[in-house]
Amino acid sequence: TYGVSKHAVMALTEGLSRDLIARGAKINASVLCPGFVDTNIDKSERNRPSHLGEAQEVKPEIGAEKEKAIESIVFEPGFKAIMKFNEKFYPDAIECEVENGEKVYYDMAFKKESQSHILGFLCKGDLTQKYYELDSENEIISDLIEELDLMFHGKASSSFSGEYILENWGKYDYTLGTWTTAALEKKSNLKTLNLPLDKKVYFAGEIYDPYQQMGVPGAILSGYYSADKLLTE
Repeated sequence: TYGVSKHAVMALTEGLSRDLIARGAKINASVLCPGFVDTNIDKSERNRPSHLGEAQEVKPEIGAEKEKAIESIVFEPGFKAIMKFNEKFYPDAIECEVENGEKVYYDMAFKKESQSHILGFLCKGDLTQKYYELDSENEIISDLIEELDLMFHGKASSSFSGEYILENWGKYDYTLGTWTTAALEKKSNLKTLNLPLDKKVYFAGEIYDPYQQMGVPGAILSGYYSADKLLTE
């Protein structure tokens, strides 16, 4: 659809921009989102073939069983930070022990043809709340630099370029969290989630993947699966 295509271009450009930064490239990528344009796009019904009749609004009920399955899925808050340093003082990965979720620093330039020193930080789970209580992105980054200074005897603050990117998935309106892992969920819940609504509304995404893969590959497979069901049932 039109909306999906726009978001796809945004995601593609943002991903390309980050890859170029990580490689220390001399070029960057930007996406320009124009404002409203006076078109007839909101009157697309004018092109609907007459033999199909008038379009009907579909509002099928989700149902208690599907709502229960949705509520059962583990969907933790979290964020990712990307920081640029003038030298590499850190190992390829630092996995921190936490009671719930995940906390890890990792070299984003590892085995890449890059002259830049880019350190990533990933945090998900209960620990995220500690960072959310800070007042700004700058304070979050400062907290991470202080922790790295304790690990590496002050080398983080002396080498930090001041450049960073923070992807706060847990605060974005359309995510409010990190990711799901179908392989860790009950198969009965996944089966319920995949049931269409009145054979009119079908679902796709990483948690809907019947093959229980992970991340983007799983989301893609679930899209093929749902499209096949939509066309054949």
